[in-house]
Amino acid sequence: MVFYKASFEFLKMKEIFKGEPEWEKAFALFHCLNLRDTNTAKHSIEVGYFAAKIAAKLNLDPSRYFLAGLLHDIGKIDMDDHPLKSGEILTVKERSKLKDHVLHGVLTLSELGFGKDIVQFCLRHHERLDGSGYPFGVCEELISTEGRIAQVSDVFSALTSPRKYRENPKAYSYDEALLVMKNDYIQQGIFDGNILNILVTVIQDEKQKEQRYA
Repeated sequence: MVFYKASFEFLKMKEIFKGEPEWEKAFALFHCLNLRDTNTAKHSIEVGYFAAKIAAKLNLDPSRYFLAGLLHDIGKIDMDDHPLKSGEILTVKERSKLKDHVLHGVLTLSELGFGKDIVQFCLRHHERLDGSGYPFGVCEELISTEGRIAQVSDVFSALTSPRKYRENPKAYSYDEALLVMKNDYIQQGIFDGNILNILVTVIQDEKQKEQRYA
């Protein structure tokens, strides 16, 4: 259900920002990503959707966060089919290769002149507040609001999508995914608690809308 809502938002953004240089570049890049790997493109639309919803609750410009979500995994265009499209558990070497997509994306977005907020979203989406993330393992004080929203949106979309390489390859339900993330926050402090609580509110809103129109 969320993917269809997110896809509608994507089409709406294409219409609203038609002709604007930064958005036109983004749409061209996203089209390339979709041709390269439809699953990554679908995930990116969802990340943009959730990030925009969180941003709106914080009185930030949701369109900037939707744009950032669309482009956060753009570095994966440069990846080989394996590990990009692998359904197997990756080796240590393959996982290391997979992590390169962050800096490839940052370099691409920077060279194409995207805003600092878009680049920060891409740069920090795999970092964690306790320093356990990548590519640089930075801690809380070096992770901007864009990065904190990116982390939560990215993980939630990943958990609620099927992943063949996980122990549980099936998609988690909304409630299951939020429980996993809350436990990670409580035990390790890897997410921003305020951003996580806002995501909970966003998901509650989504569920209420779905029930209303069921």
